[in-house]
Amino acid sequence: MKQAEGAGKAAKDLMDKSDGKETETDKKLREDLKEMNLKLKKAETDRDAMKAQSENLQEEYERVTAKLREYEAKNAGTAGGDKKSD
Repeated sequence: MKQAEGAGKAAKDLMDKSDGKETETDKKLREDLKEMNLKLKKAETDRDAMKAQSENLQEEYERVTAKLREYEAKNAGTAGGDKKSD
């Protein structure tokens, strides 16, 4: 409880000192926050694009694997000629 009171008092003191004026530190922090929000948005967009690419790649892999199984099933009887006899 005392910690919360101390934090509240410290915040009030800071607000009183600034007299409603935005300090250079405030401006810098606002600019940094804006920049970080832009970076976050870009990272989220990149993540979503990579997720979509990954899903498309998985679908293509499954399609090619199914075609390979079909091919192997059709040619299972003719594959015996490739082996050497001892």
